[in-house]
Amino acid sequence: GRLRVSAEVVDPRTQSTVYALSADGKGIGSVLDSVDEVTGELRGKLGEALAAIDKDSKPLPQVTTSNIDALKAYALGEATFAQGEYGNAEAYYRRAADLDKNFALSYVGIVKAMNARGRVSEAATYLEEATKRATSLTARDRSYLLAWQARMLAPRSELDAWSAMAELYPDDYRAVMNSGFLSFSRGLYPQAAEYLQRVVGY
Repeated sequence: GRLRVSAEVVDPRTQSTVYALSADGKGIGSVLDSVDEVTGELRGKLGEALAAIDKDSKPLPQVTTSNIDALKAYALGEATFAQGEYGNAEAYYRRAADLDKNFALSYVGIVKAMNARGRVSEAATYLEEATKRATSLTARDRSYLLAWQARMLAPRSELDAWSAMAELYPDDYRAVMNSGFLSFSRGLYPQAAEYLQRVVGY
């Protein structure tokens, strides 16, 4: 009836363990709190100031969902969306939203799945639902939502929104890829080439 979340940091040169951390909880419902505990301690050990961790981090149930089934449905939505199965992805995102009405990312997922299937006008309702819950999102996910708001409501500013996200989070494939695609579609070829070269490196 107990569940343990563990993380190990290994030196890639020597294969020796640098840190090994774990947190225990009771049952599957404890997993998100345990992940928070382990990652918070790990970030501290890796040299981040505790004040920065407190400022930038919220408990996972606050920024995602405390419902593990909703989180699983969302993860399946992300996986099927990445495979181009937009109808199935939308169904998973909808399931996540049904399981937790306050799960903001599930509504963003519905928006992007509907957009991919050319149902842009229908997606507006779900964009509004995501926006209502934006305060529960991480800073990165708020940037992602802002980019979708630009795409749906103010297309002229969409490139700026994705570019800003790409600069803030250079490891975010979605932001860099969309910045490159939009730059290319607008004839900004040197800029597009720079973004797409970054995509190749992922």
